[in-house]
Amino acid sequence: MMEMNAMEETKKPRVDDHEGSNTKLQHLPQPIIHHIMHLLLCKDATKLSALSKDFYSHWISFPVLDFNYDFFQPKDNSDETFFTYIQRIIELRGPHIKDTLQKLNFTYHGEIKPTNPHLYRTAFDALLDFVMESNCKEITFDLRITVPYRFILQGKSIINQIVSYDKFVPLFSSMFLTVLKLTGLRFSPIVDAFITCPMLQELLINSCEGFHTIVVSCPSIKKVEVKFCLGLGAFQVEGEKLESFIFEGIRIYNTGLQPCDVHLPVCDSLRYLHLSKVKVLTDYLNEVATEFLYLGRCDLSVNLQIYNPHIRVLEMECNNKVENLVLNTPNLESFKFTAFERQACTLNILACLALRILKLRDVITITDEWVKNVLLRLVCLEDVELLNCIMLQQIILKTEILKKFSLYGCLDLRELVLETPNLVEFNYIGSLGIYVQILSGKCSGNIRLSRNTSDHLLWFENMTEFLRSFDHFKNITFTCSTTEDMIFPREFVWLNKIPPLYDVKHIRFQAENIPSNEVVTRLVECLLWFVPKPLTLTLSSNSSGKTGTLKFGYVRRRVEERGSEQCCSSLPIKCWKHFVLKVQYEGFDDEEPMTQCLEKFFAPYMRY
Repeated sequence: MMEMNAMEETKKPRVDDHEGSNTKLQHLPQPIIHHIMHLLLCKDATKLSALSKDFYSHWISFPVLDFNYDFFQPKDNSDETFFTYIQRIIELRGPHIKDTLQKLNFTYHGEIKPTNPHLYRTAFDALLDFVMESNCKEITFDLRITVPYRFILQGKSIINQIVSYDKFVPLFSSMFLTVLKLTGLRFSPIVDAFITCPMLQELLINSCEGFHTIVVSCPSIKKVEVKFCLGLGAFQVEGEKLESFIFEGIRIYNTGLQPCDVHLPVCDSLRYLHLSKVKVLTDYLNEVATEFLYLGRCDLSVNLQIYNPHIRVLEMECNNKVENLVLNTPNLESFKFTAFERQACTLNILACLALRILKLRDVITITDEWVKNVLLRLVCLEDVELLNCIMLQQIILKTEILKKFSLYGCLDLRELVLETPNLVEFNYIGSLGIYVQILSGKCSGNIRLSRNTSDHLLWFENMTEFLRSFDHFKNITFTCSTTEDMIFPREFVWLNKIPPLYDVKHIRFQAENIPSNEVVTRLVECLLWFVPKPLTLTLSSNSSGKTGTLKFGYVRRRVEERGSEQCCSSLPIKCWKHFVLKVQYEGFDDEEPMTQCLEKFFAPYMRY
């Protein structure tokens, strides 16, 4: 009896051990607990505080405040509850993080209700007062406010009452601030802002209204981003450590670009410069020492000449004003040019001898003669992409450097000859009525097949003749809108007994949807006619994102019997049906109907 009681005691869990196993986490050092909380959403970190007194102590001293209206869903879902919650958290946690606050995030995307505008202003002022008192280092304010239609007349005045510029003046001169991100702020009346934070390294101003002039004079500034600020007339940056600058102006309907004078320092530290919808002087483009330059629909000179040895990557989306572009950039390695609305802009890039990547879109001045005279002289060119260059009819290139060639939408092209022994990738979207000759034994292809006729036999005859040009490729990817485009009548085999892609070993087929019923076997059978003896066949669905691969092993030749497969009996090279197969399924679910249909289809060919 005593032994049984002893055994029962050993089986009972001890209370101390049970509590100890649940409190191992809370005994970690506070910096580790804070790091874990930093990886959680604000609401999840708050829930963690309810587990124990120790967790509550860690949470209340956590130096991050995150107020996001999207994650805040009280029972009544009211703004009043959200802003009251903000004030309550500040009162509760404020004394514990007043001197240690590292980051504040405030995000409000919602409708403003004019029933109590004072509530919004009070909560926002409380936030600004607290971050200034606590010497916060990283601040994000993101306001995306909409006004209900029934309050549209009084909505603008109410929005202007939410934020006071006077509260931001001390923030713009904070001695501790390193990151400042402002989105959706609206000030009234219009103000001139001077930001002089000595420690500020990153500044973002997005979709703000009420700034007439912004001057950033911060010796530590490294990254500046200004986008879509209505009414902004001038922006100036002073700082010798600036590395990245992004500016996107506003194009006003029927009036053109919103005028804004942008002044940047000429400093050696600048690496990334992105200018969009703003007037840019040619002299500045020749002086700026940046490695990456993007010009998007900017107000540029009619005859634009850029002489700059610092630029290595240049991307331009040109408006209809520029008629001639001359690049004298000897160290340029990548150039991407888009002609807005197919503006007739002539390109002179012969001085770009270091150019490796060239991408041209909607450029109607690119002709057969231009390709012959320019591309062959760029001796370092490795990657060429031509999109919607509608004047091209014949491309003949002979180069040992080219590794990638992409051709999209050049519908009038009739002949493409690439003597490129080191080409490894060819991408094509366009007409099938084109003569293609690519001399490369290393190449893989990505081809989009767009059906342009309702006649089945005509469509497959054209597709077969087109695909014969790629028989020597290593891998081929077909992309079609529907799987029906690749399923052809069986009698077509008897009219075209010689498959076009005998030597291709890996095939991939992409479509919006891959059928999960018996139709998938017809699709696979047709693909295996085009590529009669592959090592892998991959099916990929764009809608579901699922991908499955069939891996084929050819054990030995099947013993031919009378009445057996006649698909290629008279040909010296036999297709997959004349071999004993070993098929592996990767990415297929055994329970799916598609897998079961494929297994049933291949079963007769896996028997000795």
